[in-house]
Amino acid sequence: MVSYYFPPAGGAGTQRAAKLCKYLGGFGWTPSVICDQPKAQGLATPSLDAQMAAADLPEGLRVEHVSGETPGAWVREALERLQAMAREGPIDAVLITMSPFWLSELLPRAMSVAPTVVDLRDPWAFDGVPTYRDWFEWRGDLHRMRATLGRASAVVMNTPEARATVLGAFPELDGARVHAIPNGFDPADFEEAAEPSDVPEASFRLVHTGTFLTKQVARPRNIKEAVRRVVRYRPEPIVPMGRSIGPVLGALELIRRETPAALDGFRFVHVGALDEATKSWIERSPARDVVVTRGYVPHAESVGWLLAADALFLHLHGVRGRHRARIVPGKTYEYLASGRPVLAALPAGDARDLAAARERCALADPCDPGSIARALRTLMERRGAGAVAPNADEGLAPYRREAIAGRMAGVLDSVAFDESAGGSPAQAGAGAGVP
Repeated sequence: MVSYYFPPAGGAGTQRAAKLCKYLGGFGWTPSVICDQPKAQGLATPSLDAQMAAADLPEGLRVEHVSGETPGAWVREALERLQAMAREGPIDAVLITMSPFWLSELLPRAMSVAPTVVDLRDPWAFDGVPTYRDWFEWRGDLHRMRATLGRASAVVMNTPEARATVLGAFPELDGARVHAIPNGFDPADFEEAAEPSDVPEASFRLVHTGTFLTKQVARPRNIKEAVRRVVRYRPEPIVPMGRSIGPVLGALELIRRETPAALDGFRFVHVGALDEATKSWIERSPARDVVVTRGYVPHAESVGWLLAADALFLHLHGVRGRHRARIVPGKTYEYLASGRPVLAALPAGDARDLAAARERCALADPCDPGSIARALRTLMERRGAGAVAPNADEGLAPYRREAIAGRMAGVLDSVAFDESAGGSPAQAGAGAGVP
């Protein structure tokens, strides 16, 4: 497995690889890992999370750390490590999980070592959150994506919508080797959750874990920045405001104007890294007195915050027209598995479909403060009702991390073993209980 992000680096980007390592052994696969040197990776992963490494990584797991300071140097060193492993003994398959998407440069030579599966945690050139300098830059990235997916032994997309997008854009791909395997939740994380520190006293706690992408919609600092934002190319028709803290703060402000006493004792708790744009928006908000920020915490404590909530805030960008969002926030599955009511400010797409199927979720338009305010009022009126024990099935069994690993094992089996020769021991159980 090649995964740039890996424990003890913290953040959501490390969890898929760590959980696959934890559970693939039960399906006949023994992973070895090539990853970046342990260090904080930036705002999304601002700290190390040694607890995650201790809890999830199986004893004896081989982990090779690469120290290349540039993408090109990193790829060269990673290939050297991979080829050295191959000289030590046969490798049945290579799994490259991305982002960063320059890891695609590994593919041609990795294929000479073993059949190679490309796992896209985001939809790459079809993701509307990152923007491009112009249309031509995007077309170059799209060409690289097409070449990578066309060459890989199998492709794993993160959502059914992303899979449909790829097959529609690249009709030459064989649909049988393009799979949709989502993220998920691990029941053990709820059993091992850490007690959150400094929990504010409140009559109602609405908790959000993760990051807000407020910078994309913050007021430009100068004309140059304003022009750059206008001319940049966005490959997906999304409304980025929904990813910022603006709509939920607007909802709180609206509730206070309409019913001042409604927020007495209420606290909106944000647990995660804060960029300057998000801090600034909070400081300017008339509802800032009900907002509590707790900064980045290890994953075990983040799960503890879910269990300390009266309700959870789940949001995504807006979409235009009949478009459906191509991603599902990774925390969606943990939110649902926590048993807590969820304020699901989500656009049309797989994430909203998941939330709509559950009575504990109050749906809202992610970019409309009025819609979010109405959903929040609904949850507050239900106060104390609707919460269930963590890990209550409610149709979530296919999203358990062990089941996800089983599906990935099935993909690895399909590229590594000739079915006519009997396949591998993992094949018999790879899809058990998983649709």
